[in-house]
Amino acid sequence: MTLLNIVLYAAVRCGSPPAVANAEVTVESEEFFVGDTATYRCASQYQFDQQSANGSLVVLQADGTVASVCAAKGEWHIVPRCKGEGAWHIVPRQSGHALFNFSSIVDIVHHS
Repeated sequence: MTLLNIVLYAAVRCGSPPAVANAEVTVESEEFFVGDTATYRCASQYQFDQQSANGSLVVLQADGTVASVCAAKGEWHIVPRCKGEGAWHIVPRQSGHALFNFSSIVDIVHHS
């Protein structure tokens, strides 16, 4: 990768993270560049759907939030959805938790 490629890559911006019904989004700035993160948390009585609005699989972080990253093409890679009942069920295990709905099992990703 040349210096020119690095400079062009760093200049790519995303618009504001998409608003999500029944969720709060936390950001660290008002301008968003490739690699910046927006963190979503569903309102009480709501849970994340396992599939995002743009078709990506949602990975729940250990604190119950979902992170979306400004991707290289200037789009947010995950646009989560918050649903009322039954989107996820958390089952304790010896190593972390297992998240599942009625059709699949997905492990929580622990970030240190």
